[in-house]
Amino acid sequence: MKYRTRPVEVEARQWDGTKRDAMGLITWIEEHGGRATYRPADDAHYKHIIVKDEYGIYFRRVDAKDWAVYDSANQSLRVVSNSEFVATYEPVEG
Repeated sequence: MKYRTRPVEVEARQWDGTKRDAMGLITWIEEHGGRATYRPADDAHYKHIIVKDEYGIYFRRVDAKDWAVYDSANQSLRVVSNSEFVATYEPVEG
């Protein structure tokens, strides 16, 4: 048998890699039930955002150009790469 995903509308926001946009994305993530922290670049790592679930458990690292996606039907927040986002979602008019 073959299957396809059901159509679903999600809210999403892409991080452009800047600190300023990181602060906006963190606020957006927190408004949607997650927790996040910005990590500036250092000798060991490049800049990124750490997203945690409501229990404070590591959820996902957000790198520049990644997307935070909120599915209101399932009340779930997840992070996807830009290539996965483009392959999965398309803009909704209105």
